[in-house]
Amino acid sequence: MLLGIATELLLLASIAYVPAFNTFFGTAPLEPWQLALSVPFALAILAGDELRRVLVRAGNPFVLFGQHRARELVQRRRDHADLVHLGLRRLMLVRRANSWRT
Repeated sequence: MLLGIATELLLLASIAYVPAFNTFFGTAPLEPWQLALSVPFALAILAGDELRRVLVRAGNPFVLFGQHRARELVQRRRDHADLVHLGLRRLMLVRRANSWRT
């Protein structure tokens, strides 16, 4: 995963800063103030994710409710799929039994 992120960053940097790519993609190099503008938002996302991880490890129900709900929905879908599969098998067996009678 880290290799993929590094590759993506390298590709984006080359598109932004290599003159041939600038011409092809119609881009221009970012100025320092534009790069600095993105730093606080990146730090906010990092801090928010770390806070979420701390809350998950602490067993906070507010954070865990979303994960529990997701697991519950996945299990319901699996149960529904199992019921549909069983219903179709029963229908096939009934049709087979009826076809043998005629």
